[in-house]
Amino acid sequence: MRNFKAFMDYAKVVDLLMHGMSFTWTNNRDNASWARLDRFLCDPLFLFWFSALVQKGLYKSLSDHNPVMIGEPGEDWGPRPFCFLNGWFEDKGIMEGVRDSWKNRKGAYQ
Repeated sequence: MRNFKAFMDYAKVVDLLMHGMSFTWTNNRDNASWARLDRFLCDPLFLFWFSALVQKGLYKSLSDHNPVMIGEPGEDWGPRPFCFLNGWFEDKGIMEGVRDSWKNRKGAYQ
């Protein structure tokens, strides 16, 4: 870890603030070991222009590493609005498909 810190100092890079979790890897054993192996390093000049950037730890699926995403924290506007393309009306079974989907939706009004 000292060598990595020395590299960061020599390269003059900054480790971004991590949101969501403290560690990105675990050995998945009873006596678990945790580490933050995955991270984004940025040039301070880059952060001058994009000062709100943060790393966000996401939950893993198959790997023993949690994925890390970089971005600007923003307002959560909820689910995205539904998008419908007029070309879908060219399919003769579209209305039946929409009705079936709506009826089979959990908690749908019938």
